[in-house]
Amino acid sequence: MSAITRGTPDDTRREREDVGREAAAGPARAAAHPSWRFQDRFELWIDWMVRDSAGHWHPHESVLQRSYRTREDTLLHAERIIQRGDFPMQSRSAAPVTLIRNRREALLVAFRAAEGDGVTLIREVLFPVGEYALSLKVTRERVADEVRTSFAHAGNPLRSLAGQTVKLTVLIEHPYDVLSRAEGVLEMGSSARGSALRC
Repeated sequence: MSAITRGTPDDTRREREDVGREAAAGPARAAAHPSWRFQDRFELWIDWMVRDSAGHWHPHESVLQRSYRTREDTLLHAERIIQRGDFPMQSRSAAPVTLIRNRREALLVAFRAAEGDGVTLIREVLFPVGEYALSLKVTRERVADEVRTSFAHAGNPLRSLAGQTVKLTVLIEHPYDVLSRAEGVLEMGSSARGSALRC
């Protein structure tokens, strides 16, 4: 299995502006195929952290990782989880499982005041609880919708990226297991065996 990625919509907009400015210098690139649509995926991460001998916090045990469709849903669910105060730890460590009410309120205030970069990191807070700390993080990932079509089909949206810089990633079953990666200008052609792709 392989995946081809292109820039985010912000990158595409910047490229369009650059093309407009450079129109006098050369031909403009073709517009991206309408099939290349992006979705925002918001994730809530809650983890127990433990401090090492140098005083740095490191992940100890995951409590929750959940995806949501909107930023508002993610923040709302995060606040509900904080108000319940249940943060179970599966290991036999003597770590707190339920925060007492005043600690829940303090965590909620800290979470509401937390900030991120506003792009991929929406909010992040590290809240000490005894010898441990709770890490709460809300992230946003912009992903392209999956497009299913035969490679040789004239409507294959990859063809709209010909001549543009792309990143080609060869994957195995698990999406994080990358076999190889190439980056360059996409060329579409044909060979004796059928359509070919070169990056």
